[in-house]
Amino acid sequence: MMKEKAFHHSIRFEVKTAPDMPKEINADERKLMQIIINLLSNAFKFTPDGGEVTLEASITLENEIIISVTDNGSGVSIENQKKLFAPFERLETQKEGTGLGVALCKKIVNLWNGKIGIISPPQGSEKGSCFYFTIPLQNEDKSI
Repeated sequence: MMKEKAFHHSIRFEVKTAPDMPKEINADERKLMQIIINLLSNAFKFTPDGGEVTLEASITLENEIIISVTDNGSGVSIENQKKLFAPFERLETQKEGTGLGVALCKKIVNLWNGKIGIISPPQGSEKGSCFYFTIPLQNEDKSI
């Protein structure tokens, strides 16, 4: 699904997975995919034609899985970052959306005792955004 978007807009799409990633994650697969698809959809929506989107997964020093989506779009101002995760909070853009996507992602990640956030611009870049979330490796309740 994302490769098609990348192709139609000449966006370079890369997936990077650390070699020490576990084969299984103790989390609801549908909810995990919902978060990843939402973050990727937003990245593709705000990345200009010819841009770049990267999905990365690795293990942190705190023994958490961290999944990030980085783009080289216009980025998100500090002021807008503060309200980004609130429900129905749409940033002033010409792009469509309800303002619920990242707020819903935050609720799910919080149920897993994880963290979610944004770095904009990402370290070493002049523009763009990096949305990330973590899941503890020893999450007790897979149904969440």
